[in-house]
Amino acid sequence: MKYFIFSVLLFLSNYHLFAQNGNSCENPIQITSGDYYVQNINGASYSLNCTELNENNANLEWYSYSSDQNIYVTVSSDLESNQNDDTRLHVYEGDCDNLICVVGDDDGGVLNNGFLSTVTFQAIAGTTYYIAWDSYWSNSSFDFQLIESDEPPVSTYTSFTHQDISRDYIYYEPEGLEEDSPLVFVMHGYSGDAEDIRNYSNMNDIADEYRFAVCYPRGTVDDSGNRFWNVGYDFHPNETVDDVDFLKELAAYLQSTNNLSVDKTFATGMSNGGEMCYLLACEASETFSAVVSVAGMMLQNIVNACNPTNLISLFEIHGVNDNVNYYNGDPTSSGGWGVYPSIPVTIDYWAGLNNCTEFSTADLPNTNTSDGSYVVSEKNFGAENNNEVWLYKVYGGGHDWPGSQGANMDIDASLEAWLFFDHVINNNLGVNYNEDINNFIYPNPAKNSFSISSSNEIISYVIYNISGDKVLEGDNKINIDITSLSSGVYFVNITKNDSKSVKKLIVK
Repeated sequence: MKYFIFSVLLFLSNYHLFAQNGNSCENPIQITSGDYYVQNINGASYSLNCTELNENNANLEWYSYSSDQNIYVTVSSDLESNQNDDTRLHVYEGDCDNLICVVGDDDGGVLNNGFLSTVTFQAIAGTTYYIAWDSYWSNSSFDFQLIESDEPPVSTYTSFTHQDISRDYIYYEPEGLEEDSPLVFVMHGYSGDAEDIRNYSNMNDIADEYRFAVCYPRGTVDDSGNRFWNVGYDFHPNETVDDVDFLKELAAYLQSTNNLSVDKTFATGMSNGGEMCYLLACEASETFSAVVSVAGMMLQNIVNACNPTNLISLFEIHGVNDNVNYYNGDPTSSGGWGVYPSIPVTIDYWAGLNNCTEFSTADLPNTNTSDGSYVVSEKNFGAENNNEVWLYKVYGGGHDWPGSQGANMDIDASLEAWLFFDHVINNNLGVNYNEDINNFIYPNPAKNSFSISSSNEIISYVIYNISGDKVLEGDNKINIDITSLSSGVYFVNITKNDSKSVKKLIVK
């Protein structure tokens, strides 16, 4: 009888352990406050990624946590014992077939190599939370902790009330920063957070070296529990938060309270943060003197409505293999964000808007041959307003921030962004009041064809060569065929209603 009872207990114990093998959301390992060891990550994946660097999840190791009281929970692999480890963490809630993100982190740790993960969230009594470590970067063994606290963590954020909404931001300035120094906004991507991009961009280090202030603003939370910037995604039809006005007011506040330059305020951002940069270029150019988008795109709705007060310089850094914001565009919104043109067409749009007449391209030094990628720069310049429009094409690059883990390591996107802003400052690349926004040609330079952007339905054009000879004329605006023209400089005389304008065209 004793042997029978022992066998039954052993069976039940083994069954319980098997049922909690951590291989799926349905069979997670139940944990409480304490220290844990992940030996191997080989469980079922889940399509929802809770981190900002939005690559698909690999295998996951699943844990579950619940509390009988409201409490603050920190989950962290940012431990001294994790030497040279690289982790990525997701925290979900909800039904296993319909989970939503609570929080996530990729490289939010500060110890050792900086590639560890840490999150803090408020657990609501009776709610089950699923804690999932994924093997995207590494499947190696590592330790993690779950810590409970009655007190909220000491906030790194400062609150700012905008339109009766309490918003947050992180502000940093180097010690002894002079008055009238530049201010750079750095914006996180969809589902990311300000602390995340502060950590992986290392923009504070760039600020220390080059002497400027940094603001990491925080987006609001959508119905899926993800932080975002309201640029008009297809799945955000009812979002009304005015992020453009928030950033304008926050910039004015920081300029005033910290004696920062009104004319040297800039913006950069990753993915959704990059898309916010395009929106700022269209709607807040009186506040931001130049923008740099990393892995962002410009939604067609933004293109259609774009009417900037000033024309400013713009720079895009984009991976050709980006599987989130497609380099070749998305004319059918297959990715779910909305319709948007290709990155080259977007750059041509801004180059045409600024009437850039010169173009250069160069292969940047491939200093890291092990990252599987290299960078080609394309620069549009020669505009009367001195603005420039740049594109860095990362061949082999994905949806990431060059210079951070897993990305192209030939360049540092944070440093490149600042050097572009510094170029704007030092070369007196200013802004120009937009007097002719609805009448420009793009792409320019052009090879086989170009188009005329005009608010008028009926226009006509005549093209002259540099000797004044008429070489082409017509009344169409889109895809004007110039294959008959040889390389060189031409002048396009555009007539609409009773007005005329002349644009310089470079044929490659």
